[in-house]
Amino acid sequence: MKIIFMGTPQFGVPILNEINKEHEVVLIVTQPDHVNRKKIIFSPIKEYALKHDLEIFQPKNVNKDNDLLFKYSADLIVTAAYGQFIGNKILNYPKHGCINVHGSLLPKYRGGAPIQRAIINGDKFTGITILYMDRKMDSGEMIKQSKIKIDYLDTQDSLFKKLSILGSEMILDVIHDIDKGTVVKVKQDETEITYAYNLTNEDIEINFNNKALDIYNQIRGLNSNPGAYFF
Repeated sequence: MKIIFMGTPQFGVPILNEINKEHEVVLIVTQPDHVNRKKIIFSPIKEYALKHDLEIFQPKNVNKDNDLLFKYSADLIVTAAYGQFIGNKILNYPKHGCINVHGSLLPKYRGGAPIQRAIINGDKFTGITILYMDRKMDSGEMIKQSKIKIDYLDTQDSLFKKLSILGSEMILDVIHDIDKGTVVKVKQDETEITYAYNLTNEDIEINFNNKALDIYNQIRGLNSNPGAYFF
């Protein structure tokens, strides 16, 4: 398959690596470079793309600045923590549509911080859902789910790594089923939806009136970035 991969943080690297082993990755779409104290920082996905001589596209707004994307013929778009909302024009472009590797057991924790929220809330389990993308956030039909335990000592960083590896173990089977037309689509249960909104300053600040276990979960759910603080 010819695939466009869209992702930004380290979470997507093992997933991209598995795809790149067996399919033709025609384009990498990732967020623009970050400037920190006059130093230019590339995303982990861009670092991988440079190392493997893959074409790179870094639009500030992928829904407005997307001429380059449409120059590449693609059978499928795969996203993994890309960081921008993707509009209908792109969703409808590939032959087989767009799929997303999401770090929760949907319909629980739709949104941008599912891994952090699962730890902060003291959940015992989480997982990966690979789903078709549609116009709403993380609301498409599900293709495959896998579940793992959240250990008592897990942090945001350790759980990111575990889920990233889990997603990489799932992705090729999903692409194979899409290619062969054997995907079984499962609609999300609308009564079970919860949201994992992006973190706010209120989420980061420690409130010592909370229970010790809640504070512990908050600290490990925010470790190492952005971290939990008190003033």
